[in-house]
Amino acid sequence: AGRAIRHIDDYAAILLVDSRYASKKSSSEPPVKKLPGWIKARLVSVTANFGE
Repeated sequence: AGRAIRHIDDYAAILLVDSRYASKKSSSEPPVKKLPGWIKARLVSVTANFGE
């Protein structure tokens, strides 16, 4: 858990590095559905294995 405190003209990134965010196998509501709308609208899914 963490928080990005930035200047108004600056940007921060939130990395959701957990397979549960991409999984559709869960019987309960996926964690992504629980995120605020302003975050969901800007989500970018990356499934590449960087350098692996």
